[in-house]
Amino acid sequence: MKKSIFGLILMIVLVFAFVSVAEADIQTTTTESTQELEDGTVIVTTVTVTIITPDKPEAEAGPVQEADAEEPTEEAEEAIVSEEDALLPESEASVAEEPLEEEPNEEAFEEPSETVSDEIDQLDALRLELEELLQQVIGFSDFDLSTIDPERIAEQAADLHLETNLGNFCADAYRIVTGSDIAFVNDNDLIAGLISGELTYEDLLNVQPSDKALCLAGISGDKILDALEFSVSKLPDAFDGYLHVSGLKFYVDLNVESSVEWDDLGDFVAVSGERRVKNVTVLNSETGEYEALDPEKVYFVSGPEDLLMNCKDGYTMFTELVYIQTEIPSVDQALVRYFLEYLSGAVTEDYADPLGEGRITIVNKGEEFPADLEGEANESSDDETAVDENGLASEESEASEEPVTEDAEEETEQSTETNKSAEETLSSALALFLIQG
Repeated sequence: MKKSIFGLILMIVLVFAFVSVAEADIQTTTTESTQELEDGTVIVTTVTVTIITPDKPEAEAGPVQEADAEEPTEEAEEAIVSEEDALLPESEASVAEEPLEEEPNEEAFEEPSETVSDEIDQLDALRLELEELLQQVIGFSDFDLSTIDPERIAEQAADLHLETNLGNFCADAYRIVTGSDIAFVNDNDLIAGLISGELTYEDLLNVQPSDKALCLAGISGDKILDALEFSVSKLPDAFDGYLHVSGLKFYVDLNVESSVEWDDLGDFVAVSGERRVKNVTVLNSETGEYEALDPEKVYFVSGPEDLLMNCKDGYTMFTELVYIQTEIPSVDQALVRYFLEYLSGAVTEDYADPLGEGRITIVNKGEEFPADLEGEANESSDDETAVDENGLASEESEASEEPVTEDAEEETEQSTETNKSAEETLSSALALFLIQG
């Protein structure tokens, strides 16, 4: 019984194995053993061992010989590259498609001609010559001439003083070189000061490093008063358009709130109330004394073109001027001519004080206005000043009481001829200075 059951199971296993490996190479070995028990029962055990070896596929029948492999054609290679590029990101694909830059052909670059080489050499020589000119010592100063320091304004808010010796120096140069009655200098035009010691052309050009032109204009006294009021309207706060002056003296009373009206662009509109600027006086060049400014009189005023003609920093009171002359030295030429011709290359004692010589006196809040000046406002003069069609003082006015003589004209011509060479040299130096930036 047991023998028959064991044999049946073994047969089923063999059948299943046969079906699974029908196409395989099969090797079978069978071993039979007999065992007799104590009760006389005989057990027969049959052991069958089957070794199955799968058939090898035809493709793996043998290694592929390299000699038999076919090389891909050019068309196949291009197709493979196209498929790979399609899988790349756009940025990588575009880089892969860019051709390599060709090496520059040295033969394509021609050597400069002898004429061009000669011109370059001449320009280099001229540049060297002008650089030496800029470093040429032309005078000296025993004092530092300084600009307004914004930090100093903050520190001295209780004792404000905005006049400077550098501002006075530049304004005097404008007035004296042009022969005007009054001169204005924008504070924001003063870029660098002058250090005591030897001074060169470059030192003076650095004060106002531009080729800005000067302008001579006929301006009525009332517009001059408006300009001064506008200049100090933001005090004690700083104002880039603050004016340095020559030929004028005045007081600023900070106990009076500014009544200047501004538009949305920051331009002057009008003075609607009490004025801060008081006791304005004008220098009489003949007597050397200061006299009260006449609001109805026309004065000759010099200053940068962008201030007097283009109303820079909001000075719109200069929109309508009665007289304009522009064919005069530039700001740089005026500084150099003033220093060399009028000061003989030496800064005088007039500019020793860094806070100036008292042209602008600030009366701070809480201080009393000087009693001897109380109530001395600049009111319209009873005497009318006669002017010609250009707004200039006529022969009947005080400014023209002494006519110009022939001797004076000859002296002026000689002076002009003497200065011609110096001005040409300065113009060359200025041209290089502006190119160097």
